[in-house]
Amino acid sequence: MIQKYALYLFIYIGCTLAACSHPSNEGVEAKLTQAENMMYAAPDSALQLLENLQPPKGKEQRATWALLLAQARYKNYIKQTDSLVNTAYDFFKDADNPAFKALALYIKGGIKYEEGAIEEAQNLYLKAKDESDRTQDTQIKYLININLGNMYAFRSLKEQALAAYNDAYHYATMLQNTDYTTSALIGLARTYSIEPADYSKAISSYKEAALLAEKTSNNLKKGSIIGELAHIYGEMRDFKTALGFAKEGLKLQEESHTISSNDYLNLGIIYKEMDEMDSAYHYLQKTVAATNNIRVKGDAYRHMYEINKQKKFYSQALYCCEQYLMCVDSILNKDKRHELAEMQAKYDQQKIIIERNELQLKEERITRNYLFICIIIALIAGFIIGIYQRVLVKKERLLKKQEDAMQQAKLRINENEIIIERNKLKIAELDLQIKTSNEIKELLEEQRRAQKKMQQQNQSLTEENILLQRKIEQYSLANETHSETLQELNKLMMRNKNLHERERFLSECLVKTNPILNKVKTKHTYIEDIQWKQLIEELNLIFDNYIERLLKLAPSISERELHLSCLIKLKMSNIDMADALGISPSSVAKLKQRLKDRLSTEIPSFDKNMMLDMWLWDF
Repeated sequence: MIQKYALYLFIYIGCTLAACSHPSNEGVEAKLTQAENMMYAAPDSALQLLENLQPPKGKEQRATWALLLAQARYKNYIKQTDSLVNTAYDFFKDADNPAFKALALYIKGGIKYEEGAIEEAQNLYLKAKDESDRTQDTQIKYLININLGNMYAFRSLKEQALAAYNDAYHYATMLQNTDYTTSALIGLARTYSIEPADYSKAISSYKEAALLAEKTSNNLKKGSIIGELAHIYGEMRDFKTALGFAKEGLKLQEESHTISSNDYLNLGIIYKEMDEMDSAYHYLQKTVAATNNIRVKGDAYRHMYEINKQKKFYSQALYCCEQYLMCVDSILNKDKRHELAEMQAKYDQQKIIIERNELQLKEERITRNYLFICIIIALIAGFIIGIYQRVLVKKERLLKKQEDAMQQAKLRINENEIIIERNKLKIAELDLQIKTSNEIKELLEEQRRAQKKMQQQNQSLTEENILLQRKIEQYSLANETHSETLQELNKLMMRNKNLHERERFLSECLVKTNPILNKVKTKHTYIEDIQWKQLIEELNLIFDNYIERLLKLAPSISERELHLSCLIKLKMSNIDMADALGISPSSVAKLKQRLKDRLSTEIPSFDKNMMLDMWLWDF
């Protein structure tokens, strides 16, 4: 028998320790945090880390992994569907995490924008902006607003673009990120140049952006900014200033070994407007040689045609005109092919929708016919069953009512017997405590009252059981057909009673075999502060997280009261508890009263008339 219970103890402790270990979850959490921290500085490393990580099993960790992986792919310009980010969004839209919800909406908007769904992308960005207002994440606020500004500016929505770019500039300055600030200023400058143009503000924004680029020694960025600034002066017909900026921008681009064909084209147009045709023609030729962009090449040939025509170089003008017309034809054909592809895609999509609708209608007709037949069969069967049921229902109701009464009586008897047995054990425990606590008058009176109350309760429960047993004996012979059900109920009640006894016995055995708890209960020595933590852990293991459940219901319990609760659960006498706590027996009585007052205040189900020890024994 002892070996059997020792085996139970070993299995119980092993399962508990196995349930408490989650090393894999902690490792996954650490890797997700590492990927999130390196996302903006090294998105390629974050992508590699996330792709090598197995999808976590926990819902929140899996949603976080999916969101970060979608973000890493987006930042590395990898084309993707929105399946990953939808997985994350479906979780975080109901969770209290506005930062991740805003990030998911931002990535969804970016993916939709890349797919060409501009309106849907804009709506997603606006939803992301609303969510980001509930967070302190300045980074995501900047990214959302800069993308909104780009969308508005592309569609010439000047007021909305200015508002978005100004917000982006505000968040960029908060982040003290020079690249972000430069991008926001460029966006503002481009928006100011939209009709009706405000060139003074556009120039001011471009110059401020150029200064920031110069501070960070980003010649490539500065050259691009100065090139756009030259275009603004060209629009203002200040070609002398425009020429100076265009040359400076081209020089910076050459130093960075990255020259845009637009820089050559811009410089050629400026020289043409200044009537310096040779220089203009030179840079227009360099434009044609430097690009494969049909639109840029077409613009260059058009200006070259006009120069040759002005100089009366008709053969060259004719060549440039032919090349220009070829570019125009290519652009028109390309646009037509794009339109035809779009029309074909819409036609195919509409065809699929029509076929799907026809198939759905056909299926619905078949389903309706089946349902109609099933309804007729069900009505006939229901009519037959109804007639049969009317014959049996009265008899069945009477039998069921009698059987229910029988079952309730048996269950009540079983519950009363369990309560009586528990009360006997508590009375015996109180007898032992009364013998050892004679000098504490307050506790002695309370214990005697509790003992008397339980004796009275046992007497009333015994009388109630006698009445219930008589009721059971009056059970009619008509219920003999249900004897198997009643026998099963008796077996369940006996098993329930045995389980209660077994649980109590096993708990006592575990306390006795536990070296820490047994020492506390038998040695009656003062417990040091360092020993309490281990004592609480052992009590939690044996008594189903006893301390954790108590703290959850009454979180304001003091450490002293918590220690007292541990000793009460071990059914120690007041004098033994005084020795363990290092206080006098009368102080134990006062501490118990304070704990009782606190529990009655914080726990609605706490019975004020019940003895504190008995309540904690049953908790």
